[in-house]
Amino acid sequence: MRSDLDEVRASWEQRAAEFGPTLSGVLLRNLSEDANRAIGDWTASVVRDALLPELRDGASVLDLGCGYGRLSTLIEAERPDVRLTGQDLSLGYCRQYRTDARPCVVGDVARVPFADAAFDGVLSVACLMYVPRSDALAALRGIAALLRPGGVALILDPGRELQQWIARVIPRRSASPTGGLGFERAEYRALAERAGFRVLRDGGNPALSLGLIVPGFAKSRRRAVTSLLASLGARDRTGGYSRFALHRWLLLRREQDAAAENTR
Repeated sequence: MRSDLDEVRASWEQRAAEFGPTLSGVLLRNLSEDANRAIGDWTASVVRDALLPELRDGASVLDLGCGYGRLSTLIEAERPDVRLTGQDLSLGYCRQYRTDARPCVVGDVARVPFADAAFDGVLSVACLMYVPRSDALAALRGIAALLRPGGVALILDPGRELQQWIARVIPRRSASPTGGLGFERAEYRALAERAGFRVLRDGGNPALSLGLIVPGFAKSRRRAVTSLLASLGARDRTGGYSRFALHRWLLLRREQDAAAENTR
């Protein structure tokens, strides 16, 4: 397990050094920057529409897998009252994330170095996908433990069903240099509920995903394609918790007795 994590860490360190603070560094390397921008804009809309309204004034939020801070920067702009902390597997990205007011630590989602009940919110984008499936429940319970009772978490990871389909159709092109295994639709919700969370909302990006798998679209830089992908991403701002989603998300609330549940 450690050797696998070390390989993932090395790959992310390479990406941080090679790409710096760009979407192509933290999203999908086999897509054009325009296609990644469509994914990034959709992810930003999920954070803005789902997570931010649930945060109390002055909330403390942990950005797991923060990268160079693209989503924390959005939160700062929309909610300057929120206090942010980052954590990333890559030291290079932690250095890019840090500011005078925004600390960041190196670590992985299965070993988060913070005290229980330290945060009002947790943002975890494409983090659980790197946890061995046998450890995913424990990792989610760890996220629940980080939250104060009533705190919220937004988790977002690949959909396993579409991952498997792409791997069958274009196995070489679909392989991610950083690996990672998505979650099936029912599995994702079940793990969250077993970890002591209540699911408040869910969603995904099936319209954008279908656009991205059209031959030539993922790497195209044509203005018409870019406009279409942006439009498809906008359609996914509500709903979309589908088997055909490249990414799916859950907005979760830690129940009052989550700590007790996690000790069982």
